[in-house]
Amino acid sequence: MKKLLFVFFLFFLLCFSEGFHIYSKGYYFYEKEDREWHINFKGKFSAFCGIYFILFNERGDIFYCGVIPYGDYSDKPYTIKIPEDKITGFYKGVLVGEERTIDSLILPLSDLEYEVYGGDYFATHYKDRLYFKVEKDELYVLGAYKGNLKVLNEKGEMIADTKITKKTEKYDNLTEFQAKKDDVYILEKECRYFRVKNDKKIFLSNDAKKLFIPDPALDKIEWWKIPLKGETK
Repeated sequence: MKKLLFVFFLFFLLCFSEGFHIYSKGYYFYEKEDREWHINFKGKFSAFCGIYFILFNERGDIFYCGVIPYGDYSDKPYTIKIPEDKITGFYKGVLVGEERTIDSLILPLSDLEYEVYGGDYFATHYKDRLYFKVEKDELYVLGAYKGNLKVLNEKGEMIADTKITKKTEKYDNLTEFQAKKDDVYILEKECRYFRVKNDKKIFLSNDAKKLFIPDPALDKIEWWKIPLKGETK
């Protein structure tokens, strides 16, 4: 009987102590004032090749590039230090590696006040609410892969719901809403994969206080073409 209770207790902890994980095309940071800050890779990386991380700004200056090796960083994170350098502003981090490894990252990555995850494609098992902002005052179309999602405004009022729209595209259930750049939106989902149509982007977090809109120039940087000049040690 005690063993059964212990197993049930472990199962309870796994169900209700979920960390925040998300797979996205970009990890964005905003350094408001010049300071030393850190990026902490937390989680268990199961792929033997690890993951490759590149950090750059809107001018294409590289602040870090290198492999985060295979290992278990659940208790002690693998930490990258970004020194005080008289440079502030926006940064973008790109992770290259297997989705299952990137998906094991426990977020947030940095100890900065502002950090968001952006793009037009996302994957996460995270069950709680997400918060996001949009780039422009435009019509946004969201798609839930083999599932459903709905969008609420800051008052908690539903403004878009795939269950109501009942419009599909291949395996995606779609819904749309007229978005405003300055507003904060709430995302509730019943799916692992979701996307933004028509090459538009959203920037989200599980903490509304961390939201910001990154400099659009970051996404114009062809980071795969930047001469890395040797990996950061």
